[in-house]
Formats: sequence, structure tokens, C-alpha cells
Amino acid sequence: MGKGTLRFGGKSGILPPARALLKNPTTKQKPVYLQNLEEESSKVKTGYADNIAHPKGTSRESRPVEFLDVEARISKTIPEPTLDRSSGSAVAKAKANMAALRREYLGQSLRNEESRLLKQQELLEKKKEYLKVKAEREQAALLKSISIDENLTTPTLHDMMTYLPKDGDKKRTPIMRQRTEEEKEVLLLKRQHNRELLEIQSKERKLEELLRLFHVSEDLIVTEKDLSHYLDDVFKTDASSMLTRHNTLQQISANEESEMMNGLFGVVSRSSNSQPYVGLAKTTEFVSGEMESFLTEVQQKIKDLPADNQNNV
Repeated sequence: MGKGTLRFGGKSGILPPARALLKNPTTKQKPVYLQNLEEESSKVKTGYADNIAHPKGTSRESRPVEFLDVEARISKTIPEPTLDRSSGSAVAKAKANMAALRREYLGQSLRNEESRLLKQQELLEKKKEYLKVKAEREQAALLKSISIDENLTTPTLHDMMTYLPKDGDKKRTPIMRQRTEEEKEVLLLKRQHNRELLEIQSKERKLEELLRLFHVSEDLIVTEKDLSHYLDDVFKTDASSMLTRHNTLQQISANEESEMMNGLFGVVSRSSNSQPYVGLAKTTEFVSGEMESFLTEVQQKIKDLPADNQNNV
């Protein structure tokens, strides 16, 4: 594979576009072709103004279209042979047969191409006529449906959001499909669910903040007695003793069994032996009794184990 094939996508080459057998319209296409040409020229006017000279080598008028007679083209391109070579040698007969086949195939291909073009032109004319009739019908229905009052007044938002059915019924219907009773009920349930879910989430956030405030409340000064007691401690003790006392209050109990049970089951207490903070999830389990039932179940399973296994546990 050479370097030049990369511009063709790695292929050795690309086939050229198919060449048209008939470059000009045929005589059978002449009436329809001239009619379409006249319609197009009436819509758009092109050319040079009278006081403007046209460029050299061009003409002010378009060149007339040359129509092709297929049968005349066949008789001129592939005329019948004047000499009879059927009585000659075998090679001459074979060449004569091949030439006859080429003439037959070329004539047949030209006639088929003319038939294809005529059929294509007929289909295009039918499509054009159909679209024209459809546009006229829609225009007539639109003019029939709109009253004089609607023409003389500004359309409202309701009128712009409605349409007229094609069957001629004058009753306007909304553009968007209306929901059924079942769909309305489902939508109402979804809205209610979302509203209740937002309320639950809001209450959980409030409970979380309240629980956090509960855990730090022992460090807050809320009464005059607490304030006077704190001031006495500040002025009667030095900074080092206050720091030592503060660190001592923040220490966790060294009892491993107490720490493990406290970590597993989240004892809710403000004593120095408990966790510094217990989340809302553990508090909910404690209040609902789920934590206690789980602890009872674990203790019961430990009792059911053999004595050797209980010592290991």
C-alpha cells in the first residue's frame, strides 16, 4: 500500500461518479421541462441591466436548451452495418455478433434511461401537485376556522396555546395532553411523599443540633451560680492547675470493657466515662429499645456457648 492511498482512507482508489447517459433532456420531457423553466424564471429575474455591458465571451440571453431525440441518437451513434459479414470466416462472424450485441445493449440502455427520467419526472409532478393541494386545503381550513372577531382582536395566550383539529371540528383543544385521573392521583402522591420526606429531614437536622447542644451543655454557663463558680476557679487557681483539670475532665476511662460496650451500644450519658458525643442514630436505637434487644440477644448467645468458648469470649 503506497503513501498516496492515505488520502483515500487506506483504499487503493475511489470509483468516479456515475456518468449520465443522457446529458440533455429528451424530446419527451420537453413540455414539462419548459413549463417548469417558465415557472422558475417568473419567480427570480436574473441577467444584466440594459445600461450594463455583459462580459466578453458571454451572452445576454441564456442559451436555449437542446432537447435530445433518443431514437435519432441511437441511429446516428450505432447505425446498422452496410456490409453483410455473416458469410465470411468464423472470426468475422464472431466480431459481427459482438458488434450486434454492443449495438443492442447500448440502444437498450439509452431507452431505459429515458424511461427512468420520464418516470422520475412524473413522480416529481405528482408530488408537487399533492403539496399544492395540501397547502390550499390547509389554507382554506384556516380561513374557515378563524372568525372576523378573532381577526380584529389580538390573540390571547389561551388562543395561542390551543389548536384546531384537522377533522373540521371547531372545538379547540389544548396542545398538551391532559393528565388522566390515575396520573393526577399518582402525581399527588409523589408530591405528598416529597413534602413529608422534607419534613422528616428537617426534623432530623433539628434533633441532631439539639443532641449536639445537649452534649456541650455541661461546658456552658447558663446560670448565675455557674458564672460565680467559674470566676472563683479562675481567680483562685493558677493557669497550670486549670489546664490540668481541663485535660483530666476530657480523658476517657481506661476500662476497656466499658469503652467497648460504650462504643458498641452508645450509652447516652454526660458522665466522664461515656463517649464525648453520641450521634442521633445511636440515640434513636437507644430510645426505641433496639439497642437493648440486640444486647440481650448477644448475651443469650454467649450463654448458650460451651464453657470453654465462653472463657475465650
